[in-house]
Amino acid sequence: MKIVSNSSPLIFFSAIGMLDILADFGDISIPKAVYEEVTKNDLKGSNEVKNADWINVVEIEEHESVAFSSALDAGEA
Repeated sequence: MKIVSNSSPLIFFSAIGMLDILADFGDISIPKAVYEEVTKNDLKGSNEVKNADWINVVEIEEHESVAFSSALDAGEA
C-alpha cells in the first residue's frame, strides 16, 4: 500500500514519541515541500523525520489539477 502524508501526522506523532507507528504501514512518501516544512525550522519531530529511513521524500510534478487549484486561489477560474 502506498501512503502519502502531510506534515501534521509527522509532527503530532513525533510530539508524543510515536512517529515509528507510521512505519507499521510500510514506506511513507512525503512531498519535498512537506519535508522542508517539518525540517527547516527545527519543528518538533524534525530530527526524527530526517533520520527515518522509511520516509521517502518525493518530488511532486505539477498536474492540471494543481494548476487549476492555483487558478482558483488567484480568482482566475
